[in-house]
Amino acid sequence: MVNFGNLFFDFDMTLAYRLKMWRDTVKELLSEENIKAKKTDCPDFFKDRKYPWARSDLSHTEFFKGLKWWEFVKRYIVEKLSEKYPYETAERVAEAFPKRYCDIKYWRVFEDTVPTLKKLRKEGYKLFILSNHVPEAREIAGKLKLDIYFDKMIFSSEYEYEKPNIKIFEYALKECGAKAENSLMIGDNYEADILGALKAGIKGILVRKDNLYDYPYYCKDFTLLSETIKQIK
Repeated sequence: MVNFGNLFFDFDMTLAYRLKMWRDTVKELLSEENIKAKKTDCPDFFKDRKYPWARSDLSHTEFFKGLKWWEFVKRYIVEKLSEKYPYETAERVAEAFPKRYCDIKYWRVFEDTVPTLKKLRKEGYKLFILSNHVPEAREIAGKLKLDIYFDKMIFSSEYEYEKPNIKIFEYALKECGAKAENSLMIGDNYEADILGALKAGIKGILVRKDNLYDYPYYCKDFTLLSETIKQIK
């Protein structure tokens, strides 16, 4: 049996989640401008591939084209909203978006996250976060009191690449003093967390989402995570 001493966790939708995501946040801000918008009236970050992690093949330098992280997002929001609403309204919504999205009152920790992290630490594992996330991710993790369970946290917004790009996995291993063969990636995204890790020589466990890919190492929640780790060869 392999000794998987290093566990890398995704953050969003693995350890914690936000009550309203990107398009819903824009919709909420529009409502505060007295505009009753439909979700379909809001910028579609996924379809237009305007999430940084939607282009993991590009470095941040290539993707942002000289803009800072939130500057890129705000410009996109203004461009899309101004097609339907006054430009000044679009600007106000875009300017308010980063602070609203990072507002801790919208964030929640899954009920089984902390008990499982405590158990894994007690069992001797080293725990790390490896996540595609916004620049304030470290602050969000701290306010949720999750940072205390991890030896190190690596967020893509502080680096040049996004999962599943192999470079961020290689960077994480180096930063954490870990070897691929002794590490596991735990996350809800099959492509970013599992396939990305496998390309870097790291085995993974798919969690939370339905196992549509019939992946052999899978936990619907965290309750059997410790036992699943021990089953991986």
